[in-house]
Amino acid sequence: EKLLTDQDMQDDIFTPFGPTVEPYLTEQCMIPKEPFEMARTAWGDKIDIMIGGTSEEGLLLLQKIKLQPELLSHPHLFLGNVPPNLKISMEKRIEFAAKLKQRYYPDSSPSMENNLGYVHMMSDRVFWHGLHRTILARAARSRARTFVYRICLDSEFYNHYRIMMIDPKLRGTAHADELSYLFSNFTQQVPGKETFEYRGLQTLVDVFTAFVINGDPNCGMTAKSGVVFEPNAQTKPTFKCLNIANDGVAFVDYPDADRLDMWDAM
Repeated sequence: EKLLTDQDMQDDIFTPFGPTVEPYLTEQCMIPKEPFEMARTAWGDKIDIMIGGTSEEGLLLLQKIKLQPELLSHPHLFLGNVPPNLKISMEKRIEFAAKLKQRYYPDSSPSMENNLGYVHMMSDRVFWHGLHRTILARAARSRARTFVYRICLDSEFYNHYRIMMIDPKLRGTAHADELSYLFSNFTQQVPGKETFEYRGLQTLVDVFTAFVINGDPNCGMTAKSGVVFEPNAQTKPTFKCLNIANDGVAFVDYPDADRLDMWDAM
């Protein structure tokens, strides 16, 4: 409990560990310089990848907020979510903090009962903006293909991580909820074949299997939906994704691209 200070919690630093640059360059050294610098020459840029996440990744952060709900009403909330590595003045940080407030809570204030704006902010800051930057960086440096998926399966009973680890009363697709659609687990639940949960399960397994076997995620389930899952264009700033949702599968512009544009502007 002493590893994270109150300031860390206010700044939404939610783990006391992370990559550490090793001080000596040896054969066993894994992180000789900052990960951002390593990424510029990463061997992974030479291979095709499939990357993505869930629509409400930020639900994961409510686990922390439930322990300290006062953080949502703290005046430092938005200022603390301006990325600390930005080399900007305090005046500029305050300006960006005001933009965060306007974007996620334009007419209200965050609270445990009014947490959707916080969930969206954490989805963007902690997960999707990093994915966005990775996608664009690969497009700029490499000719390898990047396929992007977004999982938006909101089930009352099958999103096991959200139900068991966060709050069974909440809705949305949390970080790690996709695991129940990809792998068998201890619940041994199998959704009915007529349900969107079963269709989502079939789609995810088929897409991942096709990519592993063929290097191409297009498969029987995408064909059945009349969808072609394409890699992202090399220079297009708004990436496209395979959106797997309750009402079907579609290949679309990333639905929350305008929010990521705001983070890019920082």
